[in-house]
Order: sequence, then structure tokens, then C-alpha cells
Amino acid sequence: GGQGRPGSTSPSPPPKKPSPPPPAPRKPSPAPVPDESSLVLLVSRLSRNVTEGHLREIFENYGEVVNVELSMDKAVNLPRGYGYVEFKMRADAEKALLYMDGV
Repeated sequence: GGQGRPGSTSPSPPPKKPSPPPPAPRKPSPAPVPDESSLVLLVSRLSRNVTEGHLREIFENYGEVVNVELSMDKAVNLPRGYGYVEFKMRADAEKALLYMDGV
């Protein structure tokens, strides 16, 4: 009797996975006040007759307001319909934000 040698099988390499595309670079979105963005609320959908005084009055119900800025259209000297309200405390800004979301 002769000795039967088992055929040697080489393991096949695993199939190549397609490499995922590199992540696209994310552009930072421009913020009005990057450092204190947590304290500054953007207030939009304002009517033309709302003044900075009105905004201050409304938002002082939620905490101490340090700055109110109404965006004006210089060409016609009318409010653009949005502005920024800056709070002293972040918690107050969040309270006001919750109120605004509910409107």
C-alpha cells in the first residue's frame, strides 16, 4: 500500500471590503456670538412694531437680560423681524427658550 497525501489547501484571503469614503470636512456654522452662544437667544418672527424695549420687557420675566439687539434694515430703517437677547445666566436663557418653543 501507498500512502495517500491529503491535498494541502491554502486558506483563501477574505474578500476586500470597499473602503468607506473619507468624512467630509464640516464647516462651522456662523454664530452671532460664538463664546456665549448658550446665553444668546435668536428671536425671530417679530412684528415690525416690536422694539428692543419690548424684547427686554418680555425676556426679563425669565431672568436678567444684559443685552438686546434688534436687527435693523438700514436701507428702510425698519426692523428685519429678528433680534438677539443675551441673558446673564444660562439657565434663564434656557427657560426663555422653552417658553419660545411652546409659542
